[in-house]
Amino acid sequence: MRKKKNSNKIYDPSTAILVAATFQEYAEIFTTFIGTNKEVAAQRAFQNIGKLIASATQIAFAIELSLKALQMLFNTSVQTTHNLWALYKNLPLKIRNDIEKDYNELNLTKGDITAGLQLSIHIGDIAEDENNKKSPSKDIDIKSVLKRSQDAF
Repeated sequence: MRKKKNSNKIYDPSTAILVAATFQEYAEIFTTFIGTNKEVAAQRAFQNIGKLIASATQIAFAIELSLKALQMLFNTSVQTTHNLWALYKNLPLKIRNDIEKDYNELNLTKGDITAGLQLSIHIGDIAEDENNKKSPSKDIDIKSVLKRSQDAF
């Protein structure tokens, strides 16, 4: 069911889910290409940096649209932010618990299987960056992932 929030915006969760699934489908072309072996995936991603960035952006947008669709379905206010963590926190507790349960079951990692790749682009002196280098968090719990990806685009 479509919801009209104000005079110029119509929110439709079905359309949001359809578009999110399409973005995810296109991102999966790249993630399938790079594979699950850590070394091979890193090499292929580095050799195809534009596709890596496009894929990461598509995944972030798919997550954003999915979270907003859930906000529509559960009658919470639909936020205009791209901040994935803020969108997630706005969902009802029961929904967040269900998402976290499914997420944790799907994201068990074993051995050399790649769960994700991180990319950081820095502007400035490379030597200065190396001296002040802070490694991004490797935590894969849903809160860490959403906070780390909160401003993917």
